[in-house]
Amino acid sequence: MVEQLALALTTTVMPVVDEVLRTLRLATPADSRQLRTMGDRLANASSRATQLIAPLPAHDERAANSDAEENERAGGEARARENAIRATFEQRVHGPILGRLSACAMALNFYAAEADSHADQRSDLIIRAVIDHLQATRKALHGLSEP
Repeated sequence: MVEQLALALTTTVMPVVDEVLRTLRLATPADSRQLRTMGDRLANASSRATQLIAPLPAHDERAANSDAEENERAGGEARARENAIRATFEQRVHGPILGRLSACAMALNFYAAEADSHADQRSDLIIRAVIDHLQATRKALHGLSEP
């Protein structure tokens, strides 16, 4: 199941990240409409990714303890491994992927809203930071398929 989620996330998010990266590398600082559109695309990708992983059960200590007792009684080491994999998957997705997508979307939208008042030096800094975060997101997406 986790492998299927990783594939679904990658195929949902990666094309958007790639498109935004291509656009940002070509964007001019004054193109606030295009920046806002890219921010919206990232926000939508983050929302779709959140919906994909929403069916995963919440990882809380009581449920883990309850599951551990159940696993011991039933001899279900496989279930304990699956729970551990799910918890790891959630950790790998929430901050490194969803957090970065949301941060980039906000940065682009805030920047686009005030584009006329930004100096070129600040524009380059913001765009470069967003590109760096998106490249890290790509790396994290590729890492989902690794153990």
